[in-house]
Amino acid sequence: MAKGVTAFSNVWIVVAESAPADEFVVHPKEVVFKQRVLPTGAAQIQSDYEGIDGKNAAQSGAQLIELRAEGKAIFCSTDMGHDFEYNNTWIGRKNRVRCFSDDDLDGDFDQSFWGYNSVKELPTLVGIIPDKLEQAVSIPYSRINPNDFKQKYFVAVFFTGKSFIRGNLEFDIRYGEDGRWGYFNSPKISPGQIKSYPDIMTIMGSIISAKRADESSVRVKVLRMMPAQPFGITVMKFTYFM
Repeated sequence: MAKGVTAFSNVWIVVAESAPADEFVVHPKEVVFKQRVLPTGAAQIQSDYEGIDGKNAAQSGAQLIELRAEGKAIFCSTDMGHDFEYNNTWIGRKNRVRCFSDDDLDGDFDQSFWGYNSVKELPTLVGIIPDKLEQAVSIPYSRINPNDFKQKYFVAVFFTGKSFIRGNLEFDIRYGEDGRWGYFNSPKISPGQIKSYPDIMTIMGSIISAKRADESSVRVKVLRMMPAQPFGITVMKFTYFM
């Protein structure tokens, strides 16, 4: 890492839960189960903040998620909705979040900067901030238990239906909020050519028994939910030259 800059990133922690006792039927595009994910750390702002232009305010009581950074405490809002320009590229409203840095770890934020969220369904921030202040501030904050973080995000297993080619029952992993799910651009998860017999599959440590209920739906029993574990999303971008 170049001298004079601080790198930051964040992951989420899957909250372990007990598996449901009974088996149940799931139809295509329905959730099999979901588990909450929490930030590794969280904070709450203790005073109002108006922002450099009076538009990017943060109210007392606003909650922030903690990012991993060396030598500084960095927290960011999960409230997305601000346009900005970065390296001559226009960044949309769903990608910009307000971040704060406590450089001397004294319980007051010392600077504020814009962070770029690369995954709109589940806040995922990776980047660097310069040692030189972008905007000097003095905002008291207090750390809170991540369990008290109010915004609810989840990781879930969905039944996506039957594949077009072989007719396999397919599942995938999704993340985000109820009604606003993201998913990976990867092959679907399939326990094989399920007909009338149970088949077992493992997804992120969970164990699921599945069998056909009818032509389009599946009867499942969750034998074990996902154990507590880190959960993060890596976003890869490619540049093509012609």
